[in-house]
Amino acid sequence: MTVLQLADYIVRYYNSVGDIISNKKLNKILYYIQGWHFGYFKKEPLFDAVPQAWVHGPVYPEVYQQYKWDNNIKVNENECSPEVLKTIIDGFQISNNEIDFLNSLLIYYSKRSGAELEITTHMERPWLEARGELAPHESSTVEIPLDSIKSYFIERHKKATSE
Repeated sequence: MTVLQLADYIVRYYNSVGDIISNKKLNKILYYIQGWHFGYFKKEPLFDAVPQAWVHGPVYPEVYQQYKWDNNIKVNENECSPEVLKTIIDGFQISNNEIDFLNSLLIYYSKRSGAELEITTHMERPWLEARGELAPHESSTVEIPLDSIKSYFIERHKKATSE
């Protein structure tokens, strides 16, 4: 799947439960979905994009560009019905375990704001390493390597399951 396809699903999912999502929160959730997918399934990336280490945390430029005019992303009610959501997710060709995993992460992260997720990513190794010596306010298009994301979230998953 592409990152834009997954972003579209996430927007529709949140709208279907009465939530509106911001561009910032959408980008952070995509980052966490990719990271936790690595942590739990330890295989190839779930989608095709690499985030950049922007000032406000990990950002997928194509997702940012798609939704940059819309701080509260909303679709028409008929575009986020259960049937539409099922059609979209069936098209991803992922396992039922991965579907359950994805939807559970969407529920978990629904309680967090974009600003809260930004703060959290600022304390995590992949974003920090990609930013390097950049000042906190300094713009960057440096990519956060998928290998860095993968190793970090595999490590976090191991630590969480061993406690």
